[in-house]
Amino acid sequence: GGLCAVGDTGPGGGIVFYVHANGTFACGETLNQNCTYLEVAPNTWNGGSADPLAPWGCDQTPIAGADGTAIGAGRQNTTDIVNGCATSGIAALLANDLTLGGQSDWFLPSKDELNALCKWAFGDTVNAICNNGGSGGLSLTGVGGFSIDLYWSSSELSGDDALDQNFYIGSQAYNSKDLTDSVRPVRAF
Repeated sequence: GGLCAVGDTGPGGGIVFYVHANGTFACGETLNQNCTYLEVAPNTWNGGSADPLAPWGCDQTPIAGADGTAIGAGRQNTTDIVNGCATSGIAALLANDLTLGGQSDWFLPSKDELNALCKWAFGDTVNAICNNGGSGGLSLTGVGGFSIDLYWSSSELSGDDALDQNFYIGSQAYNSKDLTDSVRPVRAF
């Protein structure tokens, strides 16, 4: 109901990891809503103590509209993936189907949202790419309970690949959509 700061508990019971410097960013399924914060689900969001592994889905099939990379694009990407890929158990569907803390608007983060999440998890306040893409000498700070693993973004690179981020060193890359990476939902408000 009021102002939030990084580290606060968000309305969905997760942790606020991003506050937009300019006040608001476009968010929502049609990017016609304004948000100020990004909240990450706790590592227990899926009923266990670690994030589940899942494929991105629909390998060799481009998903129209799922190529947004900016802060605010994750929700629309997730909607496009869920609507364009009928495969069960995929990363975007796991995030999209989450209801936590009375909130049902969770999604798979875009590339830049995932980078902001990685920066928070590493305590990185200076580099554009989390941990300077592996050259920053930083390690996970223990917040959020992340695995030292690859995490999917909702940003598709091609019909075969989607963008992900390495939570061991921080670097951004891509992976084949049929391989499994870790999944952690976020939400904007």
